[in-house]
Amino acid sequence: MKNIRVKRIFLIVILVIFTILFMNIPFVSASGSEEGGSSINIDDAMQKADDFVGLGSSFQLSGVKNASDAIYSILLAIGGVVALCVGVFLGVKFMTSTVDEKAKVKESLIVYIIGCIVIFGAFGIWKLVIDMGNSL
Repeated sequence: MKNIRVKRIFLIVILVIFTILFMNIPFVSASGSEEGGSSINIDDAMQKADDFVGLGSSFQLSGVKNASDAIYSILLAIGGVVALCVGVFLGVKFMTSTVDEKAKVKESLIVYIIGCIVIFGAFGIWKLVIDMGNSL
C-alpha cells in the first residue's frame, strides 16, 4: 500500500517537472540598445502605464451589472419559491403527523432553517460584493 503511494507521488513529481520544463515560457531580460534590444526610458514607461490605466477606466460595467442583477433576481425568486414550498410542506406534515413523525419533521426543520440561512446569506453576500464592486 505504501509502495503504491510512493510510486504515485514520484509519478506526479516527474509529471510536474516535465510540464514545467517543456512549457513555452517567454523569458524577459532587461537589455539596452547596445545589445540589440529596444531602449525605453522611465518617461515612456510611465506614459504607457497611464495609457493602460486609461483603457481600464473607459470600460463600462453596465452590461455586467445588468446581467448580474438579472441572474440575482431570478435565482433569488427561485430560492424563495423553493424555500416557501418546502416550508409549507414541512408545516403541513408536522401538523398532520403522529408524535414519532413530528420528531423526524423537527429534524428536517433544523436542516431547512440552516439551508435557508445559507441560501439567503449567500444572496446577501453576492449583492454586497456587487454593490461594493460597483462603487469602486
